[in-house]
Amino acid sequence: MAPSTYLAMGVYRDPDLTGDTDQPPIAWGAVAMAAMGGLTAYVLDEQRKRKQAESQQKAEVELRAAQFNAEQEQRRAEALEEQRKKAEAEAYWAAKTAQDSGGSGNAPRMSTNLAEMD
Repeated sequence: MAPSTYLAMGVYRDPDLTGDTDQPPIAWGAVAMAAMGGLTAYVLDEQRKRKQAESQQKAEVELRAAQFNAEQEQRRAEALEEQRKKAEAEAYWAAKTAQDSGGSGNAPRMSTNLAEMD
């Protein structure tokens, strides 16, 4: 078994692993940095996905709230319109009743005309 060799800058060379002493040494520092870079990229991607999901959920909640508010406003507008129509109808029938009962004068004359006929 060949002895392990530590070279400068964290380079490790084990002839048993490489099978050949003529192979270039493995730069474990570079491997570690690449692994850390990959892990960092993964973590950042997961954070981005989480923030995107949170933003989407927030947008959906805001949309539902806006729809609810619009529905409430529509109901209020319909209720006000119904009240306006009801008040308009009551005013019409009040005016019609007032006109029929005393406005034209036909009803009292008719009763006197009937009395004269007897």
